[in-house]
Amino acid sequence: MFGMSALCNMFRSAPICLRWLLLLFAFLGGGMVAQAESLRVMTYNIWVGGRAGGYPLADTAAVIAAANPDIVGLQEQSGAARQLAEILEMNVHVTNNDIAYLTRFPIEGTSADGIRVRTGLDSHANVFNIHYAAYPYGPYDLRDDPSLTEASLVATAVATRGAATTNTLAAMQIALESGEPTFLLGDFNEPSHLDWTNEAADAGLHFGATVAWPTSQSIVDAGLTDSFRAVWPDEVSRPAETWTPGYPAPNLSADEVHDRIDLIYHAGDGVAALQAEVVGESLAHADIVVAPYPSDHRAVVVTFEVPTAGPLPLLGDVNLDGAVNAADASLIQQHWLQRFDEGNVISYQAGDLNRDGVVDLFDVNLFQTGLVTYNNTTGGVTVPEPAGWSVMLMAWLTVCVARGVRRRRHVIWN
Repeated sequence: MFGMSALCNMFRSAPICLRWLLLLFAFLGGGMVAQAESLRVMTYNIWVGGRAGGYPLADTAAVIAAANPDIVGLQEQSGAARQLAEILEMNVHVTNNDIAYLTRFPIEGTSADGIRVRTGLDSHANVFNIHYAAYPYGPYDLRDDPSLTEASLVATAVATRGAATTNTLAAMQIALESGEPTFLLGDFNEPSHLDWTNEAADAGLHFGATVAWPTSQSIVDAGLTDSFRAVWPDEVSRPAETWTPGYPAPNLSADEVHDRIDLIYHAGDGVAALQAEVVGESLAHADIVVAPYPSDHRAVVVTFEVPTAGPLPLLGDVNLDGAVNAADASLIQQHWLQRFDEGNVISYQAGDLNRDGVVDLFDVNLFQTGLVTYNNTTGGVTVPEPAGWSVMLMAWLTVCVARGVRRRRHVIWN
């Protein structure tokens, strides 16, 4: 049997007239087998609402758009999050003047510490976003006083961020125990113990010092994985410095210290980091380059493979009641040719069975097949009335022409 990635590739490259057949194969071949979806998570300190460098907010939005994330944790949002959400057409949750979240998924739960989003018909992800105290900042302290020992640096870091880290991990406990995809991201204002290693010291990095920074150590000890280091384990060849491109880029003080302090961690059954990228001002420091670059932090975006939490629905079960019948046909009729910004659980329950953002003839074909497959009969259901098939077909063709028969971007619930 083909894997889901193979089906997705076939779908994207196939002529439009054959895609509904691939969709049918995916539904019937996939059956009740759990599948994996790709999820892009981004952390971005936008520097005092994106305004500190004198740039328009559109430049901050351009950085996020270039990264193409599904979920974004903002720090220093300073009232800009809602406007960014409007520009980017994303959902938003604002925790306070500092922390906010943007996501293309429906937000189903919020707290003072994080959000829970629906990523599929029966799957969710938990996201926690932090911005820890900036000072005292260990690398600056060591720059200014090379006599400082590892023990003193660790003690200062614990005194500065230890309580906040403990509180964050306590708030995450239920999510971590659930096994659901769970992410901790933000501006930690402290390097990682995975970067200040003996190998890095021998290579002349970080003042030649080795420091077991306590915040990152506590997070890893709690069962989370440093997503960037999972993809790029060599801290010497891939330091991925997010602090700092400049204030604004490329303006830097002569004694500036650079480090990786904008981090993403992940946990959850079957969650794996597939790709990790830095977003910044130049190819010398970033994988995704945006100019002008409006923040004093580079951003990080990680692509994850995330297993779905449950089985696929029955083909044609629009209302997700476990049956394919006239009630589902009625929903297709009610929403005929309705368009959605994205194919998601909302569009699916309106009849958008293939999740391409419009209820059309592709969905009718899939519904009819499901009706026969799961009932061994059409049961007298006509799809949809009162519009005749010829009228429906002409309307559908008109939509295809108007859209330039564009390539469809979504394949069922992947």
